[in-house]
Amino acid sequence: MDISSPSLIGVSSPFADFVSSVFMMFFFSFFWINNGWMANPKAFAHAIFIIAFGLGYVAREKPPVV
Repeated sequence: MDISSPSLIGVSSPFADFVSSVFMMFFFSFFWINNGWMANPKAFAHAIFIIAFGLGYVAREKPPVV
């Protein structure tokens, strides 16, 4: 089957949603536990950009999982 076929684009499953959520939890907990990045202004600005991208763009593209 061709990977660009419409049947494979946007496919989601409960397992994929779970894995994505766990990855997000590990990502945010890393920044919460390792707070040395807060002393660097560039790192702080980059963290704000990542959070804004996640809340702005991704939230618009995918409806919330209930």
